[in-house]
Amino acid sequence: MLRDLGPDVVGVQEVRLFPGGSHQLEELASASGYPHFLYQPAGQPGRHEEEGVGLMSRLPIVASEGVQVCF
Repeated sequence: MLRDLGPDVVGVQEVRLFPGGSHQLEELASASGYPHFLYQPAGQPGRHEEEGVGLMSRLPIVASEGVQVCF
């Protein structure tokens, strides 16, 4: 579907982190033809997280900034 629609930028949530440090976003970006992607774990700093949010782009990602929000 992403290949057919062809957006330049796609945001995703609930990206699963795999054992060993890789994540679903790597696989999705590769399968969908996005050469650039960025993953940000969700949750408290310093804690191992299982999910996060991500961005896939056809354009280079030249800068990023993560913000941790703790409730």
